[in-house]
Amino acid sequence: MWHVETDYFALILFAIMLYKNRKLKKEHSYRDNVFYYVILASVFNVVIDIISSTAMNDVTNWWIYQITMTAYVITMPMLSAIWVCYTVALIYDGKSRKELRSWFALIMMPFLAYTILALTNSFTGLFFGLTADIQYSRGPLFMPVGVGFIMLYSVIGVVIVLLNRKRIQPRSNVMLLALFFCTTALSIWIQLANPGWLIINACYAIIYVWCDITIEEQRRKGLLDEIRQKNEQLEEAVECAKVASQAKSSFLANISHDMRTPMNGIIGLTGLLLDKKNLPADVQSDITAIDDSAKYLLSLINDTLDMSKIESNKLTLHPETVDSKTLIDNIVMTVSPSAAAKGVTIEVVPIHVEFANIRVDRVRVQQIFINVLSNAVKFTPNGGKIRIEIECLKRENGIAYDRISVEDTGIGMSQEFLPNVFDPFAQENQQISSSYTGTGLGMAIVKRLVELMGGTIQVESELGVGTKVTAYLNFERVDGSHTETTEKHCVISADALNKKRILLCEDHPLNTQIATRLLKKRGMLVECAENGQVAVNRFKQSEIGHFDAILMDIRMPVMDGLMAAKAIRALDRADAKDIPIIAMTANAFDEDVQKSKAAGMNVHLAKPIDPQQMYQTLYDWICGKDKTQKS
Repeated sequence: MWHVETDYFALILFAIMLYKNRKLKKEHSYRDNVFYYVILASVFNVVIDIISSTAMNDVTNWWIYQITMTAYVITMPMLSAIWVCYTVALIYDGKSRKELRSWFALIMMPFLAYTILALTNSFTGLFFGLTADIQYSRGPLFMPVGVGFIMLYSVIGVVIVLLNRKRIQPRSNVMLLALFFCTTALSIWIQLANPGWLIINACYAIIYVWCDITIEEQRRKGLLDEIRQKNEQLEEAVECAKVASQAKSSFLANISHDMRTPMNGIIGLTGLLLDKKNLPADVQSDITAIDDSAKYLLSLINDTLDMSKIESNKLTLHPETVDSKTLIDNIVMTVSPSAAAKGVTIEVVPIHVEFANIRVDRVRVQQIFINVLSNAVKFTPNGGKIRIEIECLKRENGIAYDRISVEDTGIGMSQEFLPNVFDPFAQENQQISSSYTGTGLGMAIVKRLVELMGGTIQVESELGVGTKVTAYLNFERVDGSHTETTEKHCVISADALNKKRILLCEDHPLNTQIATRLLKKRGMLVECAENGQVAVNRFKQSEIGHFDAILMDIRMPVMDGLMAAKAIRALDRADAKDIPIIAMTANAFDEDVQKSKAAGMNVHLAKPIDPQQMYQTLYDWICGKDKTQKS
């Protein structure tokens, strides 16, 4: 009686491993795929073993018995040959698949010859004999060739493993492979000596389970190594991104400074020239065109820098307490001159609004609605109308939920273009709007600023009818009894700054000349210092209260403006802590403003300098200080 229980045990284990490896086959390495085919061959081998064992006991048909036993003879050395192939796959894991397949073909050639020889058994009886009444007997080649091939492949396998033991990873595979080949050689002799013992496939199954555990451990380590490598790559990528971001920020800061410096010269000189009376009409027209082009270029620089800061998440909000009515009036006042020049009327319609102090980033709120209103003015024909509607939707827990819309009677936009209205550099390519130049960044910046403030924005438009831009923003209301000092400008009289003494610290000759002429236009007395060290010495050597204010550039040789401001504030004299120090520099980033204030400066003005803004700032700080001291 042939006992097939161990074969069924092996078959169940092989089937489980085959299913498991089949599901993971796409994630395997090439050598893992080879092991998959090893398991497949093992399933085939044990099935043949079960069929032949059953046939030997139950089959009465001569040809069925002959075919099943021939299949059994063929599969005898098959697993040993396939495991030698698997061993080669482990040793030469880095080789190309084509090269490995050549090795496999070479290893399997003796087995192929053996298979052809075994197929002739029905006629030759070389491996086993079968009488007419189905009496089985071993043939002359059964032991020397059939079992001999098992022993041959087992010996070859052991030799290959021992010679290449340092190249097989992990090292546990060395013992595993050696054990398989030794077990094969030993168990075949035990099974031949005891025909009822089908132990070889059970031994294989146990070894295969160990092999599977080894592969799983290897795969786990591989995954951990891959994760570790990915983490290292991510860390390197983050570090590279930081370096690139720093390089970009440094580049933008430098290019901004270097572009603003000549822009300050152009805009400053054109402004001075346009103030001259009795200029020939053509000269005035040319200078005006230069001034407009310079200001357009400046707006392009500002928009590009703002867009860059937004995209790199470096734009931060700086909330302050402001009067909402004053804020709206200032926004409308800014665009009113250009609207008036075209005969465009601007109407402000409040709905359920109670104007109060609110806490917002004043500069960015102005930027949002000045951009929207400037577009409305630009694209509205002469005699058109702009309606600004401000509606408070609700008030809750000190927050006002507002809807602010700007509606014009301009040229409008097509429905096809509307989805792209907030894209950077997006401009509708239509003949009707070809004369309206712009950077194409304004609305992109508006949308990102609104979202940064936690709001939403939408656009409705129709060609030839007009455009409506609606923003939904939430404003924190501030109790009037706890308001901070808001920016309130006093009206400047013509001689308000007359005889005020200004220390101008500027290293660029042209900028010094322009600033001096602008200051002297209002009757101010100017003393110049070409670097920070000279400015500190001039202030230190002057009498107490000699200077009313200091205009300080930042980037200068010998000592920069930040160090100079700190040095002046640190002087042991009565006016060192109180004298207004106003940064007047081409460094225009938010971090530059923070650095200026950290150094002890009161205000940060970015070049190109707006003369009116400079006069207003000097007046606020000089005259405001005088009034405080008198009171």
